[in-house]
Amino acid sequence: MRCAAVWVCTLGLGLSVSCVSPSVGNSGPASARTPEQARYEGPVIDLHTHVLFDEQSGELAHGGGNPEQLLALLEDPRLERVGVIVIAPTPGIQRTRELNDQLAALVAAHPDRLLAIGTVHPADGDDALAELTRIEQLGFAMLKLHPNTQQLDLASPEVNAVVHKAGELGLPILFDFSGLFNASDLGPYIMLAAKNPDAQLVLAHMGGTKFHDLLLLSMLSQYTWFQNNIWVELSGVARMYTRSPYAEQLAFVARAIGMDRVLFGSDYPFSRTPSEAIDDVEGLGFRAAEQQMIFHDNAASLLGL
Repeated sequence: MRCAAVWVCTLGLGLSVSCVSPSVGNSGPASARTPEQARYEGPVIDLHTHVLFDEQSGELAHGGGNPEQLLALLEDPRLERVGVIVIAPTPGIQRTRELNDQLAALVAAHPDRLLAIGTVHPADGDDALAELTRIEQLGFAMLKLHPNTQQLDLASPEVNAVVHKAGELGLPILFDFSGLFNASDLGPYIMLAAKNPDAQLVLAHMGGTKFHDLLLLSMLSQYTWFQNNIWVELSGVARMYTRSPYAEQLAFVARAIGMDRVLFGSDYPFSRTPSEAIDDVEGLGFRAAEQQMIFHDNAASLLGL
């Protein structure tokens, strides 16, 4: 039996351990794969890594995630671009701006490799909306909202205002959707997407152990109010189910949602390195053409790269 530590991005909250057999699942050695299942060998875009600056370095027991360690990941020749996240856990626009400025400086030093995924706290109201405009002008690629860490009520006017403004600015929003703690239900995200058809919502971790709930998205296309503006991202969940009896189910749900709506992320340093996360996704049984969409083409399309 092989033991795999299962991490979920809650800024240090939530760790469980499970054992899965390496012989179970629908992946195997490259020599045993059919041409249809051959491995995708092209460039990869990782839309979910975190950087922890000096004052945040104590958040992880193993001390990972500082800028130098993050940049070391770029040595993997498969990584074309890496999205880097900062999160403002509490209201306070000055601290939010400092985090965004630190991220902007890091990305500016590596503009061909890094993508900035900035932060606001919706409780900052008009200041948060002004900060959204500022980071869009700085060239940020996305916004990150974390309902657990930031203690957000997804039905609140403040969150809706941020989602609406991000839609106006063309900034996709990466939400934590790990299936843990508050905001673990799919409904509030669907309502945000319906109220803000110009917004682009990306649900990180694909619901974790609640990934089956996302089958609901495959039914919404019959309704005119749903603009198909929700994507899912595989960080964490791929690690839980790779090469397991559930891998086929996870791939089934992804295909039902639409393979053009599935994105790759590692959630480094709270989960896997990008290299490890690539291996996890390869163990879910997707065909090479599907892997190309997950690892590269969908992100490139969403961000206009």
